[in-house]
Amino acid sequence: MLSTHAKIRMKQRGFSLNQVELIIRYGEERHSKGAFVYTCTKKTCQHLRDCGQSLKDVEKCRGSYAVVSDGIVITVAKIH
Repeated sequence: MLSTHAKIRMKQRGFSLNQVELIIRYGEERHSKGAFVYTCTKKTCQHLRDCGQSLKDVEKCRGSYAVVSDGIVITVAKIH
């Protein structure tokens, strides 16, 4: 499930729902301030390529993260 904020940020930042799902499913998980942060690292991207994900999706996911709280995606962004 996506928060209104996450939907807005996805549109502004050019993330598809599939890309957000990939970040959450395969990203490295850590806990921060009561939420889970899923980060798409180089290792994650290699795994996505090995699983046959599209190059476009892998490249968009690289260096990105999603914040999830209580099963709701709060936001998605690139790491700067």
